Amino acid sequence: MKQTAAIVLGLAGLLAIAGIVMAENDWEYWSQYEVAWKAGDDIQLRLKPELRFRDDFSDHYYTHVEIGMDWKARDWLVLTPSYRHISTESKGDWKTEKRPQADVGLARDIRGFGLSDRNRLEYRIKTDKETFRYRNRFWVKFPRTGPAGIQAFLGEEVFYDFDADELNKNRAYAGFNIGLVRGGNADVYYIMDSSKTDDGWARINMLATALKYKF
Repeated sequence: MKQTAAIVLGLAGLLAIAGIVMAENDWEYWSQYEVAWKAGDDIQLRLKPELRFRDDFSDHYYTHVEIGMDWKARDWLVLTPSYRHISTESKGDWKTEKRPQADVGLARDIRGFGLSDRNRLEYRIKTDKETFRYRNRFWVKFPRTGPAGIQAFLGEEVFYDFDADELNKNRAYAGFNIGLVRGGNADVYYIMDSSKTDDGWARINMLATALKYKF
């Protein structure tokens, strides 16, 4: 219990520090939703819309809708083909990206801690070009605690752009999950996004929420 409390307090401290960092820059807010339902013993279908806002939550600049299928091939292996349709606003114009993608997810529980490694290959079809990108995200979920079953998590994700032939983006995650109703839960988390530019690395700070429901 003491160890779990320390984990939760430490995570709260990280989020507080993130809030101070974000206060010095514009805030971004990512509003995510997910509905999932079983289509077989080892198959789950998903629908995931998302809205993003910049300029201290005041400017809606991004929307995507993702549909996908999770196939639990082994207890430790999940294969996920999916498609994401993206609309992004830039300088008053909305541009579309079509993004087929495939995930290979590895997962294991060790003494109550959930460890996962998601490997994603994206085919990004934009108006002016088509590129491939690889993303690797490592996730740690801490044991649930308290009557509400709060579960803290931390994560790190790197992006490799095949067109640029380099690692040019990194994201760090810190947050928690809480159960809401039977079949429903929510994530609240902070993201620090670092992107490589001609002048170095540019950082963007985000607050994200994700509401999930599974039939």
